[in-house]
Amino acid sequence: MAVEVARFWKLTKDSIQLIVFSVPRLRKQYFQDDLYPDSHDLSTPATKEWGAEYRVERVPLCPAGVKPASQVEVIKTSSQHSKIQQEHTKFKSLEAQRDQLFNSFAEQVQRDAGPLPQDLMEGCDDDEWSD
Repeated sequence: MAVEVARFWKLTKDSIQLIVFSVPRLRKQYFQDDLYPDSHDLSTPATKEWGAEYRVERVPLCPAGVKPASQVEVIKTSSQHSKIQQEHTKFKSLEAQRDQLFNSFAEQVQRDAGPLPQDLMEGCDDDEWSD
């Protein structure tokens, strides 16, 4: 499931394309307050000019009667927990494979360490560089 955050229309030479921005969420029935934080209240004028005593009023965007997602208790089921463990194990095994590959490459480089072919070449004479 995903929560739609924004929708745009892209105009091209021969078509109009819909572009939708969405954020994956497990529970869509709650207000997503991490995506839509409190906003500036533009309906009330500022009491003072910018300075030490200037204060911006904020208005919550959460509709009345809807519970914010941050206030909902998250209960992990055993299947979710096992899925997280599987992903963690998979990541660890990939990390171990990466380390093993890096170590074998480092050993190969150390074994082949020696003078490079260009280091053994003498170069060119000084008269070859003159015009």
